[in-house]
This record gives sequence, structure tokens and C-alpha cells, in this order.
Amino acid sequence: MKRLLLVLVLVVALMGLLAAPSSAFLASRQHTAYITSYLDPGQWAQWNGPKDPLGLTTHPTGPHDPLARIPHSWNVVVTREWFDSRLGATLIPAEYFNTVRIARTHGGWAFAIKKAARGVRYWSRAYKFGYEAAGFVPAGTWARDWWVPLGKLAPGHYSGWVTQFAPLAFVSWMDWGDETANPPIPASIRPLDQPIVNQPADLNWTQHISFTVK
Repeated sequence: MKRLLLVLVLVVALMGLLAAPSSAFLASRQHTAYITSYLDPGQWAQWNGPKDPLGLTTHPTGPHDPLARIPHSWNVVVTREWFDSRLGATLIPAEYFNTVRIARTHGGWAFAIKKAARGVRYWSRAYKFGYEAAGFVPAGTWARDWWVPLGKLAPGHYSGWVTQFAPLAFVSWMDWGDETANPPIPASIRPLDQPIVNQPADLNWTQHISFTVK
């Protein structure tokens, strides 16, 4: 049954790729607040613009940041990212799933994707991540983003969670190396015959998120 489910999800993923929303790093937009996997609750990120296509400025919730609250005229996007070889990025929607729930604290608005199969269509297409020179990822890296546009939200406080989980072990070819080693081991893309086996217990996690719209 699990095998049948994965086959079904893979078919759905392949059918829906062309209609999937644009990805965060592939098509970032100004006047958009990004809630990504790299942020703590209360934080959001803003794209730096075309002169810095990979740059995101993080805005914490606090009195010292003029953008501690998201302007209500901005779009809000929840996004997760996956970096891998081309094959790994292509296969990931059938292997690693996402669900989400976000609601306005005082009611009146809520959004949820509770079933993994319904979240598959929010994956972007796989794209070549062409910023090796910045040292962020190694040459040969491909990426995919799980992009959920919430649109423009009314003023208020919002909170919820995003869950990422793998029902079964799966392989990938992205090796993040070890910066603490002596000497440091740089990140790399492994050969196809030397994959990494990802265990569900190492990848399954829930991130609590919150943000305020002014």
C-alpha cells in the first residue's frame, strides 16, 4: 500500500510540475514576505532585489527593526527548500512531504494543507542552482522549493506550523560536508552510484512559525 501511494504521488507530482507556483529562489519578488525554514518564530525575510538574487534580509520581531511587522500590502509566502543533484531534486516531491497550518490569532482567517498528497502541487520545478561562486552550494547543485502563497493578509498576529516528513527512507546525492573537521570537508554532489540514505528519523520535524502583519 505504501509503495502504491508513493507511485501515485510521483505521478501527481509529474503531472503538476508545469502548473506549480513559482519558486522562492527561482522567481523572488519584491514587496513579499518569505517565511522560510531558516527562520525562527516571529521572523520573516525580504528579497534584496535583482542585484543580489540570493540575498534575503531577515527581519526579527522587535522594536529595533522598522520592518518587525509585515506591511499588509505585501504578499506572504511560506516556503521550504531542497538542494540535491538533478535526479534528487526531481524525485523529492515523491519522497519528502509537507503539511502546514496557519491561522490568525483572533480568528477570521486560517489556511491549512493537512494531507501530504494535497501539498505536492506546491513544489516548484527542479532548476539549476547557479550560484556556486558564492560558496553557498557546490557546483552541480539543483534546487526545488515548496512554495505556498498566502496572498495579502489583514493586520494581526498569525501563528501555526509546517511539518516535513518522509514515510520511508530515500536517497539523495547532496553531501553538506563538515565545516568542523580539520581540515574542513566542503559540500559536494556525490556520484550517482554513491548516494546518501536519508532515514525518516533524521529528517522528520515540525517548525512552529509566527509573524505579525501591520
